[in-house]
Amino acid sequence: METFDEFASQCPCWFAGALQPLCNSMALICITLLLSGCAAQDNPSDAEIVAGDILSWQQREEQVFYPAEPLEVDIGHMLRTAGALGEKWEFVRDIEKWGVPNYIQTADESRQAMSGDCDDFAVLLYITLLEEGYPYDSMALMHFIVSADGEDKSHVALCAFPCGQEGEYYIFGQSFARTKDRFPDWIPYAGFTLDAYWFY
Repeated sequence: METFDEFASQCPCWFAGALQPLCNSMALICITLLLSGCAAQDNPSDAEIVAGDILSWQQREEQVFYPAEPLEVDIGHMLRTAGALGEKWEFVRDIEKWGVPNYIQTADESRQAMSGDCDDFAVLLYITLLEEGYPYDSMALMHFIVSADGEDKSHVALCAFPCGQEGEYYIFGQSFARTKDRFPDWIPYAGFTLDAYWFY
């Protein structure tokens, strides 16, 4: 599947900028229709739920204005930023905080209380690093399926691509940054950025 970034890279800057709000709106309409169709059965698929959560966050998250000269990817510096945020972070499940099973907070919502679950921390770290000047295409938010104790669980983490998106990437936690090969049981399920999402 071609992402918006791949398509936009072939278009003039003004055209890509004008097209983005339309893409987001059309995508939200499509997902809303999908979810409406499944509501009658009260059994939406996992992919539809994940896509709906991502699109809801993309509509609410503020855009980040990138510097003319972005920073080179520095895993050590990124890890220090993650650690500084992690020291203040309190893990709270969505059902306890928002009363719903799944909700992706915006960076501002997370900064107000410095609490949330794994996807909230990943989003906060992602937006913070973009604001610091890291290039847009050097990072993505990844939704993994993790096998633990005989069952599959979902986990969202920020990933950084120091050698481009086709090369080795690092998975960030609150206090670590490790290459994907250190997590053989973490299976990529979906990925997303501020204006695109995809499934594996």
